[in-house]
Amino acid sequence: MLKVQIYTIGKHKESWLKEGLKMYQDRLKGKVEIFFEIFRNNEEMITALSKVPRYICLDPLGERWRSEDLSNYIYTKHEGVLVFVIGGPEGLPDSLISGATKKLSFSSLTFTHQNIRLMLIEQLYRSYEIFKGSLYHKA
Repeated sequence: MLKVQIYTIGKHKESWLKEGLKMYQDRLKGKVEIFFEIFRNNEEMITALSKVPRYICLDPLGERWRSEDLSNYIYTKHEGVLVFVIGGPEGLPDSLISGATKKLSFSSLTFTHQNIRLMLIEQLYRSYEIFKGSLYHKA
């Protein structure tokens, strides 16, 4: 079973966010385990990530992948626990970005870290559906 850790700043206090995250986690139950590591600030996250050998930063200046590219990476090229890092309102510190295995951009637009959490977990679900060949993803 794929294990995913999502490192982020902030909380899941908004009800719409909790509901959306739960919906995709429920859909992925038994297929993908998702753990959120939530920090109060960048310093805490930097300390925690110093023990993580490989991680992907979500950054507006990162590579642009199609959903199929993400699915292919997750299910054929990646090994071990998959770790994604989402910055807070100030974005990610350069030290975290420069230490990332990959930098991935969802868009040149700016989104809140809460929206990116939900978009990421939906893309994890979509990646699984692409991998298994379902009709959820219509290219």
